[in-house]
Amino acid sequence: MDLIPLTAISAIDGRYRNQVQHLKEYFSEYALIKYRVFVEIEYLLFLTSKKFFKLSAEALKKLKSLKEDFLPSHAEAIKALERTTNHDVKAVEYFLKAQLEECGEVAAKEWVHFGLTSQDVNNTAIPLLWKHALEHEYLPSVLNKCTVEAVGPGVEVCADACPYPRPASITHFIRKGTYGICRAY
Repeated sequence: MDLIPLTAISAIDGRYRNQVQHLKEYFSEYALIKYRVFVEIEYLLFLTSKKFFKLSAEALKKLKSLKEDFLPSHAEAIKALERTTNHDVKAVEYFLKAQLEECGEVAAKEWVHFGLTSQDVNNTAIPLLWKHALEHEYLPSVLNKCTVEAVGPGVEVCADACPYPRPASITHFIRKGTYGICRAY
């Protein structure tokens, strides 16, 4: 059955799909897999930095590439492994081990997921994707809405929230400027 508004699981991916489609980068199964891979790679790089083992430049480049340019094809490969393992995080582990093996890092692959549980990975990946969704989607949206409502569209807003001279960051503006603007309503 094709996905149409009437066959969608919820109204969010049905009738509201056009309005929330950009959120798939954070709240789809692809996104969850991407963030699990991110967590596992960061952990592996942390172990490398603590000299538990050494990775070749090629392996480091491959891991960085996976972390930064994770593709739907990578997620599909992980889903294929999941059909065999019947375990989502174990499939990520096997995927990363295969990637290291391609780089000739046979010894290092045993450090993937070392000392972690699936809950460790999930309990790090899920809050991280929520954090990124809030930082990159929600807060900019709220900031823009509050600013437009308070001063009108097309008006420049001074973000000088600091008593001493320094460039105002978006964090300062959200913390100081928007709070005051939104509070007035």
